[in-house]
Amino acid sequence: MADDLIVSSGGGTRVAVDELFAEAALLGAASASCHDWEGRVRVALVELQHAGVGDGAGSWGRSGPAGSLAHARMLLRDAADHAERLRRALEESAERYGATERQVAMMWDLGLRLGAAHAGAVGLPLLAAGAIVGAVALAPAAAAAWAGDALGWWSLEAGARRVLADPAFVRLVRGAGESLDEGLLGLAGVPLPLALLLGARQGAPENAATLVGLASALGVLGNRAFVEGPVTVKPGRTDAAGAPAVVRVPPPAGVGELARRVPSPEHGDPQVRVERYDVDKERRFVVYIAGTVEWSPIAGPEPVDLTSDVHGVADDAEPNAIVDVPELSAGAERAARLALEQAGARPGDPVLPVGYSAGGIVATDLARADDVDVPFAVTFGAPSAAADTGHVPVLAVGHEGDVVLATGGAAHDAPGLVSVTRRPFDDPGGEKPFAAHSLAIYRETAARIDHSEAPQVLEFEERIRAFTTDSSGDRVPGERTEWIATREPAGERAPVGPSAVSPSPVSPSPGAR
Repeated sequence: MADDLIVSSGGGTRVAVDELFAEAALLGAASASCHDWEGRVRVALVELQHAGVGDGAGSWGRSGPAGSLAHARMLLRDAADHAERLRRALEESAERYGATERQVAMMWDLGLRLGAAHAGAVGLPLLAAGAIVGAVALAPAAAAAWAGDALGWWSLEAGARRVLADPAFVRLVRGAGESLDEGLLGLAGVPLPLALLLGARQGAPENAATLVGLASALGVLGNRAFVEGPVTVKPGRTDAAGAPAVVRVPPPAGVGELARRVPSPEHGDPQVRVERYDVDKERRFVVYIAGTVEWSPIAGPEPVDLTSDVHGVADDAEPNAIVDVPELSAGAERAARLALEQAGARPGDPVLPVGYSAGGIVATDLARADDVDVPFAVTFGAPSAAADTGHVPVLAVGHEGDVVLATGGAAHDAPGLVSVTRRPFDDPGGEKPFAAHSLAIYRETAARIDHSEAPQVLEFEERIRAFTTDSSGDRVPGERTEWIATREPAGERAPVGPSAVSPSPVSPSPGAR
């Protein structure tokens, strides 16, 4: 059913529909209440005995007052036991559901990796011949489809929408980023078992790192696709004196409020918002990062673009990746760090990163960083599931049918990861393409999360409130500034890495992370 929330912990080791959590919580409360009343009845019986009520004839029989209380105590104890058993059964059902989902995901992953390795083993000539034959065979069908669309017999757009929202297609997209290396190994003639063994250590981040390395190598030939450059930031708004305009804001009350404050990915608008909260003489910051603004693979002046996305995913690669990606290569992350610096952040200041889509990649990268004090992070529609954020609590909100979300590959079993998934549409094929990735829909989902009874979600709601609450229990207001980031022109490109920006108190030294 649409609008159900599915909550999973640790990369999918435990999954449950949110309604199961609510029912389990009610059963737990009912069991505790029955135990409480059973204890009160027991005390009443002891007091009746001390008062000598039990000495009278019939007072301890089923119809007597003491006997009735004893019978009520027995029923309350039974009710408590039944409620507790039902609560445990719901949790066990949730765990089994999670195990089943995990097994299905593993089967899909293995099937895609096998297919990629076999396709690579066929070789380029046969692949090219197959593509030509397929194109010739499909040409009449394609012509008929276009004619039918022109005559109004069916809609190609509606068909494309259904394909994009189909769960099988989303799984294929998720597996494609994981299986690129198996295809290349098969193409190189590596035996299938060895290709699978080597490929198992290379996920979407490592494959993205390979792509970044190839793009960098081709840079000497003038290639600008997926090649990063230096980034600068300036205030989105200034006051009369030319300083960054500061706006007083109330503290965020929950996940829904965080989602509402994330900047929309629009050309020319600030991509980063920073809120500063002075809590018990400690500076605390919330940084909100927008989603992808420019989808061209050619790096331009917009740093929150597809190039930054690929670099951000590549930054999550393991140290033994085929190609080593320089630290802080993603333009969007460097923009967020510079905005934090300009807003007054210093080493050791707690930072809560919140991001949508590409901004979520930045949020998880900050959560992974050793030089930034991130108590927890929140992402919406971020293709960063493969990032190993360790024990740092990360709330990752996603939608079924979100193809962009699937491009990040399979989820990592990070202990601190809590995923909340919602199916926003009963008929995804009837919506606009990529509707499941809409920031407006994610804001609706975030508002629903605020009413969730899932224990993991309630913990995050409490963390959000505690982040801006002082020792007296008062929630302090904050100061917001907005920042516009720009990538420098290609001709002025400096080496990518920490040296590509001015020294920043929230930027690590080389080799940090």
